[in-house]
Amino acid sequence: MSQTINQNDLAWEKVFDSNSVLKQIELHGFIDLKTEELKAFREPRLMAKIDHSNNRPAIFKKYDLMLFSISNSCYRLGPYELFFELPEWKEPGQYVKEFTRPSELQSLDIENITSENAVLYAALSSGLISDFLDQEVQPTISGRMRTGIFEFHIQNRQLGLQSIKIDGAQVEIDAGLEGAKDLSLIEIKNHISQDFNMRQLYFPMRVWKERVAKPVRTLFLTYTNDVFDFYELAWSSDNNFSAAELIRQERYVFEKRKNGEFSLYQWALVLEERGSKIVADAPFPQADNFERVIDLISILNNRPSSIDYLAQHYDFDQRQSEYYFNAARFLGLAAYEHNNLRVATQLASQILELSPRHKYVEIAKQLLTFAAVRRTYLQLRNKRGDISLEEVMDIVRNSGEASRIGEESTLRRRSQTIVSWAKWLQNNFEV
Repeated sequence: MSQTINQNDLAWEKVFDSNSVLKQIELHGFIDLKTEELKAFREPRLMAKIDHSNNRPAIFKKYDLMLFSISNSCYRLGPYELFFELPEWKEPGQYVKEFTRPSELQSLDIENITSENAVLYAALSSGLISDFLDQEVQPTISGRMRTGIFEFHIQNRQLGLQSIKIDGAQVEIDAGLEGAKDLSLIEIKNHISQDFNMRQLYFPMRVWKERVAKPVRTLFLTYTNDVFDFYELAWSSDNNFSAAELIRQERYVFEKRKNGEFSLYQWALVLEERGSKIVADAPFPQADNFERVIDLISILNNRPSSIDYLAQHYDFDQRQSEYYFNAARFLGLAAYEHNNLRVATQLASQILELSPRHKYVEIAKQLLTFAAVRRTYLQLRNKRGDISLEEVMDIVRNSGEASRIGEESTLRRRSQTIVSWAKWLQNNFEV
């Protein structure tokens, strides 16, 4: 599948051509680019928005480069290590904390937490944040501000540990929450994240350590697929950007997925007897992480999106977003709209409005209409063990849904997706 060239890719390719960027980096280990220079190609703020490693322009990925602001008017580009890799996101298991929504909060709609602000208010008003921080807190700061002057060291793969001076760079804080013991700075994302740009927490931490006498804590919070994930980071040395460590993680839900009133096995048997199967015009799915399929549907339900928008604003690259979009389209949960925008279908919107316990039942029912997944799940359950990829490939061949797969090597990759989805059903619905 060819990768679409987006506006950022085109702008940065022109910057590289006009500034001899690679030659300067080879000579000096980095290059400083003025915002006035970048404006000739695109709005610098848009060119510099790189929250996840997947968001990097194609030419950055090719040469393993990264960008960050060092002042209000200048960016530094070089082979820096700016991203913190998070643990792989998995469906909530036994270590998730179930937290009761306060009955007196009638406006707290747990079925409609769609924005980062809504994530913050839900976590704050329900007491999740206070539970994680082990103290009552109040929101005190948010939004954009400027750093003062400070210096730090950062790992440059060409130069080693390099000293950098920051002078008046812009930072943005999603929330600052203060309690009796400390101040916590929080970066929030309402989608699955495999990593994030540490600048989002490190720069605000340096700013506020100079302004308050209390300890300053740094948290990364994600809300996706009805799960709040709190990650607390700390730096072993405040002056070393590259010395970040994950010191704690907790997971919370308002309602657990498993529904004792629903039998996945019995539903699968009913559909098997009916001979139910999906008839879709989308490619046969290749998207192993089913939680990411749900995550993408939620994103599209919030707003119609182009492939360019998805790649720039979420932790998807273009190839991933197409694979996962087509998987959702195959299941009848996503579609193309006018101007080639991707949207959630009416069925998906109806499902996403349900409480978690009922939402995942409806998603499971939709997934079981996929004959290859249903039969693989039944085989896994009946064998009470694992299943070989060769067995699954035979199931796919006989399912009546594999006419467009083509080569045997492609069938093998697609069959791996079927195994992953069948195991997702087991993990979420088998007691």
